[in-house]
Amino acid sequence: MIDSLLKRFRRREAAEGEYRPHLEARFFHPRFWGTWLGIGLIRLVIKLPRRWRDRIGNWLGDRAWEGNEKRREIILINLAWCFPDMPEHEHEAMGRRNMRLMMRTFLDYGFLWWAGARTLDRLISIEGEEHIRESLNEGRSVLLLTGHSVALDFGGLAISRRFAVVGLIKTMRNPLMEYFLARGRIRFGAHLCLREQGIRGVIKAVKQGHLFYYVPDEDLGGTQRTVFAPFFGVPQATITALGRMSRMARAVVLPTMSYFDAETGRYRVVIDPPLEDFPGGDEQADAERQNAEIERMVRRAPDQYMWSFRLFQTRPEGEKNPYPYG
Repeated sequence: MIDSLLKRFRRREAAEGEYRPHLEARFFHPRFWGTWLGIGLIRLVIKLPRRWRDRIGNWLGDRAWEGNEKRREIILINLAWCFPDMPEHEHEAMGRRNMRLMMRTFLDYGFLWWAGARTLDRLISIEGEEHIRESLNEGRSVLLLTGHSVALDFGGLAISRRFAVVGLIKTMRNPLMEYFLARGRIRFGAHLCLREQGIRGVIKAVKQGHLFYYVPDEDLGGTQRTVFAPFFGVPQATITALGRMSRMARAVVLPTMSYFDAETGRYRVVIDPPLEDFPGGDEQADAERQNAEIERMVRRAPDQYMWSFRLFQTRPEGEKNPYPYG
């Protein structure tokens, strides 16, 4: 029975440099039964009315905020560094809202995995799509510069419904969850490349007409070429690949961010006009421009950014890592 399931879900062999998820026999081992239970609950939850899903998501967010000391501490440190003029009680309130929004949007991942195209088009809207079409009509490649908002995957999927898209994915500790996340991202023809394999496959896809949905706002601890550039006024180890890729592919860069509307329960992708005079030829200046654009987009809805990342763990010489958990 498992073999027949594997044959049913297995996709064609991946092109060179392309990552494709496969349902593997090991995913049915008892160690994954808890993950299957969670996925099954998400499958059921998306059938509920929005107000019920909101209540469940808020309850889960509160439990996560109160019960996960490690994540709560990281969020509070990031908020204190990025909003130093904000009182501590407001950091606490924003952090709790952030956790609630993360859980509410995570419950909506069932739509990304199983909902039909019409449902997704009603759930997710795109503003600024004309900037992509104008760039493509001019014969330019397109890089979509985005950041880790709680609605990140909703924006990527909506764009892939309309355009050929390539993105990066990193391996996860839970390969079954990795399978579901990757499967959702490629449902409508998007391509994925493993981040660990570099950007050669991405550049090839971009030159062939794919949009690159690029998320460079993590501190990767010096594993890639970085410089220190301000992010909310704090020096952050920043990847310098955006300018190089833009030059190599003759690509325009469109700042793009996805947001969740808590009032309507819908998602909104905002695509801004192309960056002018970018790249400028100086890695430091280009990195600073990149971070400034991401910060500008985050400030539209700061409680929707994924503050649970260790954004500032790599420090300039003489400064200590601020996070107590390494």
